[in-house]
Amino acid sequence: MFAELKGCTIVEGFVHIVLIDNADFSDFENISFPELREITDYLLLYRVCGLHSIGKIFPNLSEIGLTSLTDILRGGVRLAKNPLLCFVDTIDWNIITRNGREYNYISANKMSNECPTCPSSNQSCAKSMKTGKPLCWNSQNCQKGKSIRSYFNKNCSEKCYLKLGQLVELVNSNYKIIY
Repeated sequence: MFAELKGCTIVEGFVHIVLIDNADFSDFENISFPELREITDYLLLYRVCGLHSIGKIFPNLSEIGLTSLTDILRGGVRLAKNPLLCFVDTIDWNIITRNGREYNYISANKMSNECPTCPSSNQSCAKSMKTGKPLCWNSQNCQKGKSIRSYFNKNCSEKCYLKLGQLVELVNSNYKIIY
């Protein structure tokens, strides 16, 4: 099923992994493509039962949904109707996608309070400007990448927050709208 990806370092185009309804976790245990570093178009995962980690299959792919993902240059993120998928709400997708929130659709995944938590306090994860909660990919890895200041490409002190969809700076106990 995955033989065409063996030995590839770059896929010029897309990869579809779809409609694998009768699989379980063990079917994916020995499938890995450590040589693959880039998919130039997109990766589509749809109705793939038993797949618990994209990172184990594509451990060195940094452009699609892994712990080192910092930019999605075109398009957006759609994560919907994944009742077992955790850590969807602990990633700030708006910072990762260049096109921003209007291209992202996150809905009907596993509730955050039913999932493991971000790494413990010995690894300090950046906090969401929207919720104040830690940003992480899983219980071992914090979200890396641009800060909210570089996202908005504005000069902003360390006291910047995202409040009601606007970038604001706390100055003398008052919020000043930056963006």
